[in-house]
Amino acid sequence: MQRIHFLTRFRRACVILALGALVAQAALTASARPPHTLDTPHPLDTPHTSHTSHTSHTSHTSHTSDTPDTPDKPPPARAIPILVYHRFAATAKDAMTVRTATFEGHLRTIAQAGFEVVPLAAALTWYAGDDAAVPAHAVAICVDDGHRSVHDVLQPLLRARTTPLPVTLFIYPSAISNASYAMTWDQLRALRQDGAYAIESHTYWHPNFHTERAHRDAAGYRAFVLAQLEKARARIHAETGSPATLLAWPFGIHDRQLEAFAAEAGHTAAFSLDARPLTRAAPVMALPRYLITDACGNACMQQILHRAERNDD
Repeated sequence: MQRIHFLTRFRRACVILALGALVAQAALTASARPPHTLDTPHPLDTPHTSHTSHTSHTSHTSHTSDTPDTPDKPPPARAIPILVYHRFAATAKDAMTVRTATFEGHLRTIAQAGFEVVPLAAALTWYAGDDAAVPAHAVAICVDDGHRSVHDVLQPLLRARTTPLPVTLFIYPSAISNASYAMTWDQLRALRQDGAYAIESHTYWHPNFHTERAHRDAAGYRAFVLAQLEKARARIHAETGSPATLLAWPFGIHDRQLEAFAAEAGHTAAFSLDARPLTRAAPVMALPRYLITDACGNACMQQILHRAERNDD
């Protein structure tokens, strides 16, 4: 009987000890659990937008801290519009005449847009790879044909400006001191001595090379083209001292054969009438220019300049 009471008390003590151990283990487990574990969603349950927002913020902060406040030097020019005019007058009596008021509006638009008129030679130096040859926003001006309004109208207008404005003249010698509409050699020499005008070639008598090819054989056509190019260069050099290594294609007509003839005749670059800005990707014997007429007002000029800034060619 006494043995039975002892076993009963022993079993009761074991149960109490076991219950105590379970309570202690539960307390230890609760104390080791991170706070709010049950309230924290599982990563797979987290909305994607929350992750995206965090990533975007991190990226933006990093990018901002790495961006310098100011560049070390101004960016180089990306493209240069080359403008070609023909004649100037107070009123426009034909398609190729630009009124002086229109031209002065073009110059104001160019200045207001932050562009600077540079010599065509400087644009070609930039084209060859020298970023320092021109400012970041540059434009060049040409006048084709050698019309007397260059001397009578354009020169006085530009001389009244506070700073010289460089102009490149492309002339065809057969008209000079011959046609009533053209300048004389004396006038051209005076313009070149002025320092703001360069004189280059527009062939000898401004032929339409498509027409001339149609009624000549291959040998005759080659001889004709080379004579137009070489004779023009020789006469311009003899009369003005300019080597006339640049060429403006008459009517903008050119092809690969003509371009090869131009190089053979000693021209280092030639210009077309393709309406887009000059870039370094342009072929050297077909560099683009914009044909400017009186119909091109200030808005038209703004579009030309904006296209050069975008350089979307």
